[in-house]
Amino acid sequence: MWTGEHWINALRLPGAVEDSGKVSLYCAHHTPAGRGHVASVEIDGDPGFSGLCTDNPELASFINETIWAGECALPVVVASFQREGDNDEPVWLITTSEHSIRASWSGIAPPYVGPPTINPRIIFTVLFFAAAGTLSLDDVPVAGEPYARDVWAKNLQRPHSSCCFALAETMIEELPGAQDG
Repeated sequence: MWTGEHWINALRLPGAVEDSGKVSLYCAHHTPAGRGHVASVEIDGDPGFSGLCTDNPELASFINETIWAGECALPVVVASFQREGDNDEPVWLITTSEHSIRASWSGIAPPYVGPPTINPRIIFTVLFFAAAGTLSLDDVPVAGEPYARDVWAKNLQRPHSSCCFALAETMIEELPGAQDG
């Protein structure tokens, strides 16, 4: 089981099919691997950056194995994490020994509370979608803007923004009744 926050900020250029930049940040409050932060960061361009940033390498392994099913092959990079801004315009700063990544969300809609979400193991969430978001690498803005993701339509009846965050997210290892017996 894990509880915490999941922050997603994905940007694309208009008409593109691939992200120009993406941050998927987990701020874990309770897990078997302890507390901490793990952020998958992929920013195209020159300079670009790709890494699995963390302040708790054991937590990075836990997130990769349980949430990403071991599919994240990004190099692990030690980083510090700082939350800034306010409820209307939250900001995360991720700082490595060589880079500074800034992710922001704004134009935040009222929250969606509860399941269902895209992941059936999530049993509770408070999910906020943002109309706007920005990413920067070393103070250089990443080109692109949030876009509507069809993946949300399955459970939330319509596409929603690629910039969102889930607070109080609670995920269990297996759904009750999913065991043999």
